[in-house]
Amino acid sequence: LLLPLCLDVKVVASESALPLLLEADEISETVFLDGPHAAINYLTQGHVRINIDRVLPTLQRLTVGYLIHVDANSGMGRNGYDYRWQDLPAASRMLSESALYAFHLLKKWQRKQGLDSLPVSKVRQYLDYVKHLDGGDEMSHARELTLLYRQFYRARRYNSNSILRPVSIAARAVLDADPRLFDKDGLVEVVLGQIASFSERAQREGLAFFPKGSDRQSREIAMRAFSEYFVNQVFLESFRGDRSALRGKQLNLLKGACEVMYRAESARDRAEQELAENGDAGSAASENSKEGGEE
Repeated sequence: LLLPLCLDVKVVASESALPLLLEADEISETVFLDGPHAAINYLTQGHVRINIDRVLPTLQRLTVGYLIHVDANSGMGRNGYDYRWQDLPAASRMLSESALYAFHLLKKWQRKQGLDSLPVSKVRQYLDYVKHLDGGDEMSHARELTLLYRQFYRARRYNSNSILRPVSIAARAVLDADPRLFDKDGLVEVVLGQIASFSERAQREGLAFFPKGSDRQSREIAMRAFSEYFVNQVFLESFRGDRSALRGKQLNLLKGACEVMYRAESARDRAEQELAENGDAGSAASENSKEGGEE
């Protein structure tokens, strides 16, 4: 895939010793992959004939797939470093099903490294990876949920369970609600009640703190917006009202994406706070310098 970009040529990739084509005019596409490996097929989304405008995006998907696989599966073996390419098809298949599996594999890397929390650099890296995997639409729910619950909840502990408590509580509230008794609006009220109760308890027990600058009214508005979005957009629309999705991998994928978004937003907040503090310190130093000069 690099050859067309660097040399402006058409490329046919094949294991066959015999030429499949004799003239470039025999294919209208820029790249032709003859019988690619299953892992490659997953990452290229089944496209074996690739036009020039799809060469770079396809190369990016392949590169991201390789890098995610190396993070999650490679490691030291008996004979040195083992890239475990035999595990690439499984990782590629997951990424072809959903770009959010990137965060599932990121958690695998985290466990392998023995880290309590994800480094900010890795969080940003994987958010970029998901963009190249065309995961923008899939990330929209995670982004919106995270931005909403960060308006009324900030975890004091930086582990996954603490960060994802609002999502876990909302899912449990929907699962526990009897579908014969609660319609759509009723489910929203059930989730809202559980979220409000948890928010007060977490604040009282020192498990969480309120966002800076928020007040009771703004937090109540955010809790209702979060509850409505979770029930209407996530459970009823995206999961099609399937309660089993709230018990299985679909919810876990969503939670993995929410955790990464939460950490990215926290890092952004800290960077803005440090910038403001440095600016204030610089202004104070400048004022002191002026006063000293006047004396």
